[in-house]
Amino acid sequence: MKSCAEIRPLIGAHLLGALDDDETTVLFTHLAHCQECAAKHSRLSQLMPLIDLAGSSEAPVGLGEPGTTVVGPAIGNAIFRACGARVRDLPIRPAAVKAAMKV
Repeated sequence: MKSCAEIRPLIGAHLLGALDDDETTVLFTHLAHCQECAAKHSRLSQLMPLIDLAGSSEAPVGLGEPGTTVVGPAIGNAIFRACGARVRDLPIRPAAVKAAMKV
């Protein structure tokens, strides 16, 4: 069984849909036996609605929208803290997160 340090990057990648079936099996096998990692998975899963919200392809316009431009970088930082993958291009796609994890 993998250590918590090896599993933690998989948690964020799983929530973004970037794991293959074998990696998902390894993750859930670990989560079944590790309350700490399971709790982290649960907390990070609450970020998913925010990531979906930031996925707009529309450019910010109007008086009230320029403030939303900071949402993407904030989510990028959250992903980095979750799985150690630094993605600097928007929109943040699962494949980009997985590629950044392998660097």
